[in-house]
Amino acid sequence: MEQLKYLFSPVPFFALLAISFMVGALYGQQFEPVNWSTITAGVLGLLGGACAFIATQWERHQKEKAATFRFYEQTRALLPVLIKYLTSQLEALQEDKIEPSVLDKELLEYFERIIPEASNDLPLDVVKAHSRLMAVKVGVSTPVSILDLDTDVHRNVLAGAISNSIIFTIELQAAIEKHGRNIRF
Repeated sequence: MEQLKYLFSPVPFFALLAISFMVGALYGQQFEPVNWSTITAGVLGLLGGACAFIATQWERHQKEKAATFRFYEQTRALLPVLIKYLTSQLEALQEDKIEPSVLDKELLEYFERIIPEASNDLPLDVVKAHSRLMAVKVGVSTPVSILDLDTDVHRNVLAGAISNSIIFTIELQAAIEKHGRNIRF
């Protein structure tokens, strides 16, 4: 049924077209005799425009499906790994097993390697979740002052960024699963 949704979206347009045609034809009969060739040409022009609109919508939907499938295939195995990694690093940071300045660099490299770029053809909720996760990357990479390096301030800022990363990774995973699992070509 999901696939039929895009076919029935122009139904209100065609209903409006039919009503407009009938009203125009009935109203026009009061002034002059009906010139059916002009009316037929107008209707065919409107139908051609409607067909172009439907074809454009269908093409955009196909691009979105392909981009979603590619992104789903790239990330579905990597996101659970990222969540586990972030959780273990957060625990290590809170237990003072790792220095924040070392973890900063590791996290940035890990983000760069694991998370692919999102294209504009993805569904909006996937792009939003991806953007939130990439914004956390800025929080991780934003240096604290040299005086605060490897102190509790640095540790707390980094712990907050990692906690947000975990949340946003789960959001991205949910958005990808929602769209990627149901794709049929």
